[in-house]
Amino acid sequence: MSDPGLNPQTYETSWTLRRRTVFATLAFCAGCILYLMVWGRDTPLNATIANGLLLVGGSTVLGYCGFASWDDRSRRSSYVAYRSTVLARTGRVDDPDG
Repeated sequence: MSDPGLNPQTYETSWTLRRRTVFATLAFCAGCILYLMVWGRDTPLNATIANGLLLVGGSTVLGYCGFASWDDRSRRSSYVAYRSTVLARTGRVDDPDG
């Protein structure tokens, strides 16, 4: 049985797998911070742990949004470059009105 999160033609992971990983990371960070808020003592170590968890959560969201748009943009530009190269060799023109 094949993995539903991996496309065997392109070896590209699906967004469902990425979303699941991001939500699990954010839930872990939120759970740890909630634990520290309710049962943790006010020590410098717990404050450092809470700051680190906030940074992990923030960089996860930034990576999920920022790298996703970078990935989509690079995929679009490589597709345009591929089409223009193929069409230039065949002598056909990519005419959207035709």
